[in-house]
Amino acid sequence: MDGASGLWNLTAKTFRGTDYVGVPDIIHVVEYLWVAGNALYGEKVPETVKQVYKKLLSILQGDVGRVIGGLKQTLTKRKPSKNKRDAIEKVTRYSENHRLHMRYDEYLKAGFPIGGGVVESACGHTVKGRMEGTGRRQSIKGAESTLLLRSVYTGDDWHVYWQWHIKPERIRLYGGMFKSVGIADDYYNDILTKKAA
Repeated sequence: MDGASGLWNLTAKTFRGTDYVGVPDIIHVVEYLWVAGNALYGEKVPETVKQVYKKLLSILQGDVGRVIGGLKQTLTKRKPSKNKRDAIEKVTRYSENHRLHMRYDEYLKAGFPIGGGVVESACGHTVKGRMEGTGRRQSIKGAESTLLLRSVYTGDDWHVYWQWHIKPERIRLYGGMFKSVGIADDYYNDILTKKAA
């Protein structure tokens, strides 16, 4: 998630009583590091790139406290202008507010995703592409059903899904009628598999 406190509060309320892990999107963290780097060293300067990289590496290794401490120390040692001070304080505040959740070393060891780019892309492609448009109105139930099918389709699992879906649906509709007339249960699955190939 990004750093919006409303989003974190909503997530905590929604998942209350469950075991969940909230991860600040590393892309947002990097954006804040650039704000601090640009304030301290200037834009498009090799030293900025070097310092942002060093701070990011420290955060990924679990040393968020060291990064926060370094930023605070910079404020007292360098005595930057008001604009630069405000920028650095903004980054420090963000880091302190999310420090408990910025355990990227643990997340990476556990195999958790630390960036939301894949999810955002999927939302744009799968959800927005289907649900937004002129005259598109659906109930929550209808939208959920449509998005589940769209996810199957965009995940390239369409044929697998239908192979799975046909047999229980046939049983639901026709029960044991096929057996009573001497047709094997997998007869129509075999025909559909041959047609799909």
